[in-house]
Amino acid sequence: MAGDGSVEAQERFDFSPWYGKRIDAITNLLAQSLRQLYVASTYQKTSVTSLFNGGVRKFLSYCVEQAQAQGRELQVEEIHRPFIDHYIAWIRRQLRDDGEALSYVAQKSIYTKSKSILVQACRQGRLPDRRLLFPVNPFPNVNRHYQGEQPLSLEARRRFAEALRVELAAIARDEFDGTDGQALALVCLLIALRTGLNTTPLLELSRDALLPHPLKPNWRMLVSHKRRGNATHVQSMRWSDQLAETASAQTDVVWWYDWVKDRTAPLVAEAPAEWQQRLWLYRREQVGRPRSVLALTVDQLILAAQRLVRRHALVGDDGEPLRVNVATLRKTFVNRLYELSGRDMLVTARLAGHSVQVSQSHYLKISPEAKRAFHFAGTTLLSTLQTASPGPETAAPAAATPVGCCADPVHGERAPQQPGRLCTDFLSCFQCKSMVVTTEDLWRLFSFYYLIDSERTILNASDWEQWYGHVRDIIDTEIAPDFPAAAVKAARERARREPHPYWKTRDRLGLPHGARA
Repeated sequence: MAGDGSVEAQERFDFSPWYGKRIDAITNLLAQSLRQLYVASTYQKTSVTSLFNGGVRKFLSYCVEQAQAQGRELQVEEIHRPFIDHYIAWIRRQLRDDGEALSYVAQKSIYTKSKSILVQACRQGRLPDRRLLFPVNPFPNVNRHYQGEQPLSLEARRRFAEALRVELAAIARDEFDGTDGQALALVCLLIALRTGLNTTPLLELSRDALLPHPLKPNWRMLVSHKRRGNATHVQSMRWSDQLAETASAQTDVVWWYDWVKDRTAPLVAEAPAEWQQRLWLYRREQVGRPRSVLALTVDQLILAAQRLVRRHALVGDDGEPLRVNVATLRKTFVNRLYELSGRDMLVTARLAGHSVQVSQSHYLKISPEAKRAFHFAGTTLLSTLQTASPGPETAAPAAATPVGCCADPVHGERAPQQPGRLCTDFLSCFQCKSMVVTTEDLWRLFSFYYLIDSERTILNASDWEQWYGHVRDIIDTEIAPDFPAAAVKAARERARREPHPYWKTRDRLGLPHGARA
């Protein structure tokens, strides 16, 4: 076993499952490289743990398979470009626990985390130059596939905020039944909810981050720093000294910042030098461990959110336990800014502290409330309109459209209502009462379905979700179930193999106004 690295690192990373599997030299190399990163000041401990769990384990499992297939001991010198290329192909074949294929984003994540450790070995001269070892971009356009955390709906946010308020009230009254670290994490989640700060700037808030406002006596300024880009972000917030004895203090950022600062002041002198300017300090209260002063970590925020969800039985709009972390709260904050600003992108980006492009690409999503507004308003028929007898549901002949049929393309609900002008707004068909879908239309419908699905690799993710995501959901959940499964399967397979002529190329779609490829 490699001897470098701290005792804490050796306890945290257990490489024993891979020893004795004919890859001992490679296991030693990765153990040494990982521990070097763990003790390096440029890496957060939680990040290195993530590299171990999400990358190193996978790479070593691949090496074990290679050693078993070849029936011999693998050596470090065998890690070269073809070995890495085969590893990438191996990742693409991996399955999730439920037997489904790994998503494109998950594949890229495994590769990136594995590469980070191998690059450390390259720096030490144990592996070839990284430019010779790794392909330039084995997972292109991955950002277009990545959806990331979703913002909370208004109702889910309300439930989370109310549960947090209850816990904070107990903390303020010194009646909280958890540790100081757990209490601190809940306060930190409140500030995340109210300010939308990213995880690292939030955890690294300094003890002098809250400053008087130069122009408004009843306002303060919260100053945070973002390492990436070396940027400083300033947020103004209202403050009143009358809050100290009122219930409003339970959700007031300024009041709680001062509370944490006062509460942790006695710990500053005992904290390690690099943490003495940190706001989030607490004394470890774990049995059998030294009662040293520590700084709050992202893992504690995750655990605090999970405990809050369990204690208050919080569920999302889908009825599943609510998924909450700092990234979720930031996206919720940014989307709320967007709505409150009258959907002004410039104002939203400025208040959130990033560019308009970043807001559009990574933060703004269609809200759950907006998604629920999209419902299929048309009619589905198992027969064809050409052979069906006229009845209440087919009171008038229907004209074929690129996605189905229309009972009245001139005077229908969403038609232009002008003689001689036919409706061509095919994306709106699905919310129009004049739309009719028959069994004969399924090939055409699914040809359109797969064309808009392919747009996910071309359009920005938020644009695709805005223009096409709800349409695909309507086809999957409200139209397809009305037809025999065999007919739907046959139409899907035909559409994949031989798209309808109208939907063979994306030229028919055009680029939605304002969307970015």
